[in-house]
Amino acid sequence: MAKKSATKRPQNGKRTIILPITQEQYDKIINDPKAFREEWLAPNYANHPELFPAGFEKGYEMKGHYHAKRQGIVIRRIALRNGTKYQVRPSFVLPMMVGRIDEVEGGLLMRKFGVPYWAIARAFGRNATFWYRLETSIGRNSIVGTTVKTEDIPIHLVADEHHEKLNGEKVYIATTVGAGCILGAEVSASASGDDLQKA
Repeated sequence: MAKKSATKRPQNGKRTIILPITQEQYDKIINDPKAFREEWLAPNYANHPELFPAGFEKGYEMKGHYHAKRQGIVIRRIALRNGTKYQVRPSFVLPMMVGRIDEVEGGLLMRKFGVPYWAIARAFGRNATFWYRLETSIGRNSIVGTTVKTEDIPIHLVADEHHEKLNGEKVYIATTVGAGCILGAEVSASASGDDLQKA
């Protein structure tokens, strides 16, 4: 019978706090719980409390870690006083540990100009499917994301539509913005007022 790991990788849907840090800084503090708290969590909470969940200010405890094999890094976990657990992930890796930001930014930039996936794979490595999945996975996450926690949604909103191609067909993307922040985006069936309003 296989020995059970005490630090299993969390399943999809688990809560995550993503904080800015360089790979070099991360490597220095990840194996030192005290440095992890004092040099990374505490300064980020002091400067950017909106990146943290409600209840963080009441305290937390360290709750182990796991080794993310895809990127070869250790990810620590914390638990708030109310029992809610979070993994704390560095900003230099992508969700699901599919890559590192510095490795994929060039390829994703090329997609902005319509460069085909096979050409991106030839220039930046991996394969065409990797780049396709990476681009389509961007839409999985809420645009509001984890950084809008403590702010009320603005009363005055602006809505507009943007033209884009989807599988070669022209589509419209309805966007809602307020206070300098994109609050939502959705594909609209047409550019009619009713369809844009619905989207």
